[in-house]
Amino acid sequence: LALKSKADPFETAEKLVEMGYRRTTTVVDPGEFSLRGDILDIFPISGEPVRVEFFCEEVESLRVFNIDTQRSVKRIDKITIEPRYKILITNEEKDSLIEKLLNISIKQAEKLTETAKEALEAHIGNFIGMLEADSYPEGIEYLAPLLNREMSGIFDYLPDDTVIFMHESSDIIHKIEVQDEKYIDEYEKNTSEGLAVELPYYLHYRAGEVAERLGRYPALKFDSFIGDEAEIAEEFDAKSPPKFMADMYKACEYINMLRGKGFTVFIDTEYPQRVEESLKEMEVVGDDVLISGLGFEEGFVIREFDLAVLTDVELFNKKVKHATLGRRTSRKENIDYIVSINDLREGDFVVHAKHGIGRFLGLSKQEFDGQMRDYLTIEYSNSDKLHMPAEQINMLSRYRGSGTEPRLSKMGGTDWETTKGKVKKAITDIAEELIRLYAKRAKAQGFAFEQDSAWQMEMENAFLYTETPDQMQAILDTKADMESEKITDRLICGDVGFGKTEVALRAVFKAILSGRQAAILVPTTILAQQHYNTFKERFSPYPMKIELLSRFRTAKEQKETVKRLITGECDLVIGTHRLLQKDIKFKNLGFLVIDEEHRFGVSHKEKIKQLKTEVDVITLTATPIPRTLNMALSGLKEMSIINTPPVNRAPVKTYVGGYNESLVRTAIMHELE
Repeated sequence: LALKSKADPFETAEKLVEMGYRRTTTVVDPGEFSLRGDILDIFPISGEPVRVEFFCEEVESLRVFNIDTQRSVKRIDKITIEPRYKILITNEEKDSLIEKLLNISIKQAEKLTETAKEALEAHIGNFIGMLEADSYPEGIEYLAPLLNREMSGIFDYLPDDTVIFMHESSDIIHKIEVQDEKYIDEYEKNTSEGLAVELPYYLHYRAGEVAERLGRYPALKFDSFIGDEAEIAEEFDAKSPPKFMADMYKACEYINMLRGKGFTVFIDTEYPQRVEESLKEMEVVGDDVLISGLGFEEGFVIREFDLAVLTDVELFNKKVKHATLGRRTSRKENIDYIVSINDLREGDFVVHAKHGIGRFLGLSKQEFDGQMRDYLTIEYSNSDKLHMPAEQINMLSRYRGSGTEPRLSKMGGTDWETTKGKVKKAITDIAEELIRLYAKRAKAQGFAFEQDSAWQMEMENAFLYTETPDQMQAILDTKADMESEKITDRLICGDVGFGKTEVALRAVFKAILSGRQAAILVPTTILAQQHYNTFKERFSPYPMKIELLSRFRTAKEQKETVKRLITGECDLVIGTHRLLQKDIKFKNLGFLVIDEEHRFGVSHKEKIKQLKTEVDVITLTATPIPRTLNMALSGLKEMSIINTPPVNRAPVKTYVGGYNESLVRTAIMHELE
């Protein structure tokens, strides 16, 4: 579709259905569309969601929109919509496919047990039901062999003079053999248990076919070991250079050693100025040492060519990054308010504005002043009941507790008013305490951490993945807070696995480079060990001392760690509530990371508050406690939200069905792989 092109909205919708797209009221996931009058929302299977506005039979506007807010983001000139599935089925093919499925089920059922027959009947019934409803069932591509179409593979598109480049050719064939054998085993197991339909042929080349097809073309193979099948073999010895972990003195020694053997050394780096300064300082200069930007991912040394290439991977332990393919999460949990009687079920706990916590018993009709009216019945303590008119439902709110069944309030008297009074006093006390704490923090002049150094950039470039947009914004905001003279207090909110730890890691590194100690407070021993392993690995190229305080450490080791914190020998300590005990003192604590604050007890939080008055703090959480969230929303705390999932993180899909051990096994094996 393009701007000003001719297109009828209803014909376009029909075409989308034929292409496998599912019509919904609101577009949320890829492969969905909605049509409201002259406005078509479409989420292509590969691309961003787009809103198309028609005027009569012409495309008037095309705008990318945000799934969460449903608001337009930018205008575009055209959109290409690909089919949702790899095959498209015509109406004639659909009827033929249904008939074949029924015939196959009869023949296949003759070989199955009663349990497997029931599973097959349900499986095929689901496929047929979806097809008859003009919808594509998930996994429709599996049935392609039943469509009487001429199937082709990649080899059918290659000219006869195609040269095949193969890296580790024997490994390629072996992996194909393993995958082929695994597929056949799964296929036979599933068909025997009624979980899959028998096919006239497989949808993939068997391992022998792949080897035979590859043999038809000239090939250039890059192998670690030379096999007998090669007609011409050129052998040379390529080795990987050592890693120097940012130690340029050792790197220069290694380069001089290579030069002494007659090698030409190419240094492929993103930091040419620093490398050049280090080489000059060590007097490593000459025509046989060249700094370039050739784009090698990793270095190598080839004796036969007298050639060596060093990259940032060897010099600074930089990791090779891959592009982020994640997209923004689409579903958000909505707060459940009581706005209608349909929002209530019998037995639900509710809170009445005047009478307190009760149990909803149901709806009843009663006569009042000669008129029949609807009343809500609420049960209170001592089996007292309140019948309130349905139109006063706005007096009720849903009870939000900790999961345990609440104590019902006494209707009448002062019970509920006393409870509310206690809560109000507690809220007032907390508010006063927070005001004092944040007034003290606002009045105090914080420590301005140094701006990013070369080491900071090197460490960040060693991150294995590409930062998501939200994650990068959180990192920049946290650094900006640290470099200012105000005391940092930022909430980093994001789902599990969305990259909050990387934000903390870079902030901690920045604090240590500025001459301050850092501490990471976590709620569990396992999490402390995980963080310790992560920080230890990432900081290993740099002269930083990291300690762990938890039950995994002996009393002697803990005593030594406490001593190093006091003397300043320890730069970073990661620990559980052990960090909050009285014997823990720091020489120069400047930065505190709190992971999942809501999982600490009241006494622990009191200690945390004392620490917060003096140091910069960031809090990491996937589920902020209401008080912390309210402080962030009201401006007492700064907040960064990481909404973008990491690369290849797929949304959770839930399937409901009868218990089947084979299906459970298949799902578990899929996750393990």
